[in-house]
Amino acid sequence: MIYNFTNYIFDLDGTIVNLNINWHKLKQIINTLCLRNDIDLNAPLNTKIDKLKNITSEICQILYRYEQPADQVYFKPNNLIIQFIKRLDYFYLITNNLHSTAAKVLYEIGLQDKCVQIIGIDDIKLSKPNIDAYIALKTKLSAGQTVYVGDKQIDYSFAYNCKINFLNVEDLCQKL
Repeated sequence: MIYNFTNYIFDLDGTIVNLNINWHKLKQIINTLCLRNDIDLNAPLNTKIDKLKNITSEICQILYRYEQPADQVYFKPNNLIIQFIKRLDYFYLITNNLHSTAAKVLYEIGLQDKCVQIIGIDDIKLSKPNIDAYIALKTKLSAGQTVYVGDKQIDYSFAYNCKINFLNVEDLCQKL
């Protein structure tokens, strides 16, 4: 094993797979809801979603329509990371995508049995980089070093806020 961490927590989109989502259209719809509810349009997308979750359950239905059109998840797998995860005994997943999206992806790529727990944006009040998801997961982690593997600045910030290690997926792939 290249790295010797006890607990591996992965992001989903941009890390294990690349989801095929019409982000432009989804962001337009979210911004329309934000305008209606007096939410700052300059806020990060996850912050807008968190604030909308407190106002309306409609936001999770909208996310579902874009993440799982026709009840399907369309994605491109990151085969290097998937093979790496298959060599692990177990892993955890924290994502700013829906829990059901993550579960469908893991099932389709054959990793569902290795995943101890999925925490999606709909499972917690505040999404990454807030530490709510990590707090919800912490009691299930084994003693030892923990690492979060992700692809974006928000993932790094999440790991930093949780006081755990961070691996950028591109750096990890280069070492595999």
